[in-house]
Amino acid sequence: MYYLHKRKKPLSVYLPEQIDEFTKSLKLFYLFYERFPFSVDFKFTEDINKDFTQIKIIPTTHLKNYQTYLNKNELHNPMRSYAFLISENNKTFLYTSDIDKIEDVQNHLENIDLLVMDGLHIDAKDILALADLKDIRIILNHGLSENLENSLKSLNSNKFEIANEDQEILL
Repeated sequence: MYYLHKRKKPLSVYLPEQIDEFTKSLKLFYLFYERFPFSVDFKFTEDINKDFTQIKIIPTTHLKNYQTYLNKNELHNPMRSYAFLISENNKTFLYTSDIDKIEDVQNHLENIDLLVMDGLHIDAKDILALADLKDIRIILNHGLSENLENSLKSLNSNKFEIANEDQEILL
């Protein structure tokens, strides 16, 4: 947390839902953002392209599988999850957070330079089918399913990279 004390620039934090609940929960961890030496502005993810016009928000269906659990436990969560299409300097990057179905982003796979996507929740055969995409660098994050990991070992291709948190990616 020491690096927070050196920050002076305002910080915008984009959340998919429940900003009030999130900010209250920070205090449980002794994160009193009001005491930071910079201002913090919490905003909804849906508003990110007001500040960053180069970002397109793509709603995904990942959290829909939680509907029964939420109903059973009377939890009020809107279940919003997103992928992000970012374009700048004639380069386009598609990032998915957790995602269950490639169909959520299928319409955005053309004309991109980089795809960073969940390698854990999507069916391995759907991920492996992306090897046919031309001129796209694919980095898998969030872990790999056992099936995907085994398939990648037997696949004679360098099409897929595994994310490394120390890695800097340049487009």
